[in-house]
Amino acid sequence: MIYGGVANLFFIVFLGTTIGGYVAAILTGKVKRGGYIHVFSGGLLLGLICFELLPEAFSELSFIGVAAGIFLGVYVMITLDIFIHRKAPDTQAGKWTIFLPFFALLVHSIPTGLALGLNLQQQLLNPSIFLAAAFFHHIPEGFILMGVLINSRGKAVFFIGLCIALSITVGLSSIIGASLQPTTVKLPTMLNGIAIGTLSYITFYESIWKNYKKLPRLKAAFVLLLGASLIYILLVLMPMEH
Repeated sequence: MIYGGVANLFFIVFLGTTIGGYVAAILTGKVKRGGYIHVFSGGLLLGLICFELLPEAFSELSFIGVAAGIFLGVYVMITLDIFIHRKAPDTQAGKWTIFLPFFALLVHSIPTGLALGLNLQQQLLNPSIFLAAAFFHHIPEGFILMGVLINSRGKAVFFIGLCIALSITVGLSSIIGASLQPTTVKLPTMLNGIAIGTLSYITFYESIWKNYKKLPRLKAAFVLLLGASLIYILLVLMPMEH
């Protein structure tokens, strides 16, 4: 039964990320300035961090452990960013920037999968509500990946590969989570902190700062708040316990 639930979860996560990417591709074609798409993606991530990840991490896990993980996550992202720009010529660096948000989302998918696996084990949520929440939760992630991929002029087939990799990570992590005892769910404190740190770097530097300064400030602020507000509404309607 657990493996059947994991298979359904894999499909739902893949479907959610691909739909999010499809929406991003449509909006990119309609919005004249692509920077707005990235600021909007930053708003989605900002809402995810502020309204879900940080409150849950600091209320349920060790403050010091989470803070140390955040610091380590930011440090790893800065190191990767420097490595990419040093190793790749300026004309090719943009093609490699997709790996930064992908790596951040990949790390984020591990504690998410652990929590989802626990729900498969204990049936904390109705299965239908559980799958619907997982589906809507991953739409913003697909949106973010596709937005960066379009900006780096990557191919659509590459996006599908990234979605499959994220889905596999969530699926494998959920199998591990299903085998954990309830008292051990809070063990990956550092991992949760790293997930928040990697996403925070992508949010504030890659998505918001690099594009916000190129756009009219008032419009960019509205787009940013719109993205964060949508995540807040989504979490109210479909809460996801990590």
